[in-house]
Amino acid sequence: MPTVIATAATNLYHKCLCTVDDPSYTLCYTPTLKSSKTMTSLRNVLFKAHEAYQKKDFKIAITLAESVVQDHPNHIDARNLLAAAYASQGRINDALHAYEKLIELKPDHAEGFNNMGVALSQKGLLREAEDAHRKALLINPEYPEALFNLGVVLKQQNRLEEAAKAYSRALSMKPNYPDASNNLGIVNLELNKTEEALNNITRVLTLKSEVAFRGYINLGNILKTQGKLDEAISAYEEAIFLEPEYAPGHYSLGVALKEQGKLPEATEAFSKAISLGPDHYIQSMKLHLQAQMCD
Repeated sequence: MPTVIATAATNLYHKCLCTVDDPSYTLCYTPTLKSSKTMTSLRNVLFKAHEAYQKKDFKIAITLAESVVQDHPNHIDARNLLAAAYASQGRINDALHAYEKLIELKPDHAEGFNNMGVALSQKGLLREAEDAHRKALLINPEYPEALFNLGVVLKQQNRLEEAAKAYSRALSMKPNYPDASNNLGIVNLELNKTEEALNNITRVLTLKSEVAFRGYINLGNILKTQGKLDEAISAYEEAIFLEPEYAPGHYSLGVALKEQGKLPEATEAFSKAISLGPDHYIQSMKLHLQAQMCD
């Protein structure tokens, strides 16, 4: 029984390694309006919609943008904002329809194609998403966010070498791009390019970005594959210090502690992961049981 559970736990750990540390797609929205005392009523409404979007008040942004589009159906900026707000609120079908209309009005709208690709990916339409990102890059070859999103889609299709090239190209255009460095590190680790992966993840940490906690988790994963459990545990603990409510940090710490034979500490880490999020409940519970049942 312990062997069966251990095998299941190993599979779950690799699944966690490959997925939970991937940042989300990069949804791009570039505001074009600035406040002015002489703004027309239309521009004033659209400016307020921009402000609401930037404050993540997507419901207000949608209401305001819809009012502009209703009176001015060919207004490119309003349609772009509306589509981005729909997508940010999780209304993917509405976002796709809005992006289709935007591109119909402006076929060379690279940002529209990129964001349509994000929405298609969220519906699981990976080939269609890939096509949209490539169209964005045909319009604007120097578009690192589109390359990043292309890399995410390629990785989801297990086309790791192509994903690595996409992330690398994004980094050549935008060297201080922590999400791309993080994802390239994950891909290189899956390609058994451990040293390259370590360099990528170290880069994430030097940038001191908001995704640094993901970098520490991936650093721990790399160190763990090298058998450096003490150092891996230190990396996981640093991730937890930066983001205490991120379940995979506790999950990964529990795996490493379990491998060191520290079952009470591992059980505590798995229990914490369980308490933080339903997405990791099953994985954590199985490992929690493993910690109790294995020698």
